[in-house]
Amino acid sequence: MQVQSHWRVDDQAFSIMMDYFYGYLSEGKTKDQALRLAKLSYLDNASPSQTHPFSWGAFAVVGDFSPLNAPVRWYRQWWMYLLVGVMMSMALLIFIKRGSRFRKTH
Repeated sequence: MQVQSHWRVDDQAFSIMMDYFYGYLSEGKTKDQALRLAKLSYLDNASPSQTHPFSWGAFAVVGDFSPLNAPVRWYRQWWMYLLVGVMMSMALLIFIKRGSRFRKTH
């Protein structure tokens, strides 16, 4: 995910927008919702000289829009659980086999 600017914007406007953006992200909003709300919050609190779209309209979210704290669904990671299970089974079998060899020689 990226927030990109389509043109050069004022540093102060950028800083204010990103403060709002990350605040909304921390509340669990999706990235596109957070950017929209950040723009609205910026407009609500900006002076009349800062409300021109040139100050706030340059930003767009590119990529994955999901919230940052989206839960990872276990069924999306089924292959990872399978791999861990196979590896643990192999480690257990090797441990048992080596243990039985050690008991036979001593």
